[in-house]
Amino acid sequence: MNKKYKPIHKMLPRFNDFVASNQTKLEAIPLVWEVIDLILKYIPKLEVAKQAHNYDFKGITAVKRLKKADLANSLHLVMNLIYNDCLKTGNQAVIRNFRDSVSNLGHISNARLVSKAKNTITYCDDLGENLTIIGVTPEMLATLKADAIAFEAAIPQPQESIKKGKIATEQIKTYSTEVIDIFNERLNRVMESYFKESEPDLYRAYLLATERENAVNRKLAVRGTIFDRVTNKPITRALIHIPAVGIKHFCNSTKGGFRIKNLEAGTYQVEVSAVNYQTQTLTLVHHPGETNKLDILLEPALIMHSEEME
Repeated sequence: MNKKYKPIHKMLPRFNDFVASNQTKLEAIPLVWEVIDLILKYIPKLEVAKQAHNYDFKGITAVKRLKKADLANSLHLVMNLIYNDCLKTGNQAVIRNFRDSVSNLGHISNARLVSKAKNTITYCDDLGENLTIIGVTPEMLATLKADAIAFEAAIPQPQESIKKGKIATEQIKTYSTEVIDIFNERLNRVMESYFKESEPDLYRAYLLATERENAVNRKLAVRGTIFDRVTNKPITRALIHIPAVGIKHFCNSTKGGFRIKNLEAGTYQVEVSAVNYQTQTLTLVHHPGETNKLDILLEPALIMHSEEME
């Protein structure tokens, strides 16, 4: 999927949550709800298209390879016996058609393998009751026929999956472009007109929910420094912990600097700790495409000496 459409796809769940939380107010204005409803109808279409795009057809290809190997093996077993009979009877006219190794059969084109299998089956059927004389049992011929049918049926499946994937890619492009246009040309305008002045909190929530990160020029999420509040010197061994997303970033810079690259939009509690320093907890509000700057000053921990404790 084209990277330029990822920001809109990541934004839509937030937009959906915003709509669910404010549905009564939004529905109260028919013009606003009409535009929102257009976008909501695209969400399931995009999900279906993304599932088709992400469908792993490698499994189908693997099955086809296994069926090809099965056919190559069962065909080779029958061809060996026909080849032996041709040598025995001096039938030089057809002997060259039955001398392929199993490795060669496994590597020839699908069409050639199917053709060889069908020709061999026809040869065996024409022998009738004499088939067992050359050593080919009914079970061997039945296996060959079954393998040929199974492989021929499996041949088009990967191509069909690839075709479906290409169709899904075009659908994603079309749906995403239409959704972006609805936001930019219609919904942003009506939301501003109806809510910017009358419902500023709702309007800010809308802007936050619909922010889209620039997929091409992604910035650092957070950067900053950690210093000793008393000495104003950098703290070279500190831990930045964001529990909500499981981030534990160890700051080992001699200058006290740190960078955190990946962080989804949201509000987070950040814990900053270091040996012999008091842990500091702060609130971070991160918006997509924005770099938060944090300059943190840690207080030295109070160390109780043994004389003071007595």
